[in-house]
Amino acid sequence: MTPEELEIEQKDVTRRKAFSAFEAMRQSLASSGVPQMSLEEINAEIKAARDERR
Repeated sequence: MTPEELEIEQKDVTRRKAFSAFEAMRQSLASSGVPQMSLEEINAEIKAARDERR
């Protein structure tokens, strides 16, 4: 395996692990009964966090 192929494979493995973790979190949240946030609510939370850091 060339270094380039190895790098591509590592990135693919990392991407799959991240997606799997995201999916597990999403399923856990869905079963917890917490209401879903709208895109506007998510953006407001992000903005508030960024403003807090400044």
